[in-house]
Amino acid sequence: MAGTVGAIYNGALQLGSAVGLASITSIENSVNARHGGPDSYAGVAAAYWFVFATACVETGAILLWYDVEAERMQGVDELRDEVNGDERTVDEKDKNEGAVTTAYAEKEDC
Repeated sequence: MAGTVGAIYNGALQLGSAVGLASITSIENSVNARHGGPDSYAGVAAAYWFVFATACVETGAILLWYDVEAERMQGVDELRDEVNGDERTVDEKDKNEGAVTTAYAEKEDC
């Protein structure tokens, strides 16, 4: 699962970087062509404000849609496991209990 998530994350990072750089370059060049030429900082300023606006929209989206309650509940489950002295996942518990049961059954057969 971690490999799949990592691949998706890296793919989005690469695609976002390519699209972002192309967008910023396009904005800068088009503003420079209309307002002052290549020696003007109007295109650089427009690209800066575009990046700033994008960061503000992303921050607003996180504040609006990030589910804090799910994070709290996950933390509560982890704390409960630590208090009980058991930090294994459910799958590890099932594997280990099955191994212990099998080993016990084999010992009884002897």
